[in-house]
Formats: sequence, C-alpha cells, structure tokens
Amino acid sequence: MSQPSSDNMSGSATKNRFIAALLHIDRYNGRYGGVLSKDTGLSTKELRQILRGQREPSFLAVDRIVKALNEFSEVHLPVNELILDTEDSFPTEFICELFDCKCLPPWALEDDGSRVHRFEGVPPGQWDFSVPPFENPN
Repeated sequence: MSQPSSDNMSGSATKNRFIAALLHIDRYNGRYGGVLSKDTGLSTKELRQILRGQREPSFLAVDRIVKALNEFSEVHLPVNELILDTEDSFPTEFICELFDCKCLPPWALEDDGSRVHRFEGVPPGQWDFSVPPFENPN
C-alpha cells in the first residue's frame, strides 16, 4: 500500500467501500456492528474504524471482512472492488453495478420520500460511498 496522500485527512493510505457493499447484503442490511463482528472475529470498535476509514486495516482484517461479505453476498466481490490505495480507482465505477441493482442508499431520501439535496439528480444505481474521509451521509 502507498503512503497517505496530502489531501487525505484521515491519514489512511487506502479507501474502501465496505459500507456500500453492506447495504446490498441482506444479512447486514447496512449494519456493521455485532453481526459482522461475529462473522469476522474483529471487535465492533475496530470494524467501525476500518469501515469509516479512520483506521488502516491489516491484511488479516481485510481478508476476514472480504470473506464474510462474500459468504453472504449473492455476487462475488473481488477485494479490489472493496478496498484500494487512495489514488487508485475501483474497476467498477458504482457499487450497484456489481449487484446489478438500481438503488439509492437509505440516506438519499427524506422521510416523505423526496430526495436529500445532495442526491438530487443522482440516478438510482449511480452512487457510491467510499471512505476515507468518512463524512456523515446526511
């Protein structure tokens, strides 16, 4: 992995889209606490830090996360579609392409069903959420 870039506020040398993948797997339904912790053997605190890009994951942690996601995903998720050096691009532009869906993340809609401002004009299936830096999606 490369050295962190100067524009990367978290200091992480990698970016990941584990959270975006979790949103597409029924077992996790976007949650990354206890169930994923049990599936990977990683602590909930460590997982949160990794998934949010606040902690550089070890190769073992990446392996455990990718294996858990693939065990419960309906599609195969190559590691390079989930985590990369910060300056690299994911082979598949949008995570929905991997899952063959046209969804929006839960935080894209208001309670009344209207779009949150930041998602106005974003076609379903053409969003991505990779970190770092982690930002509150709302």
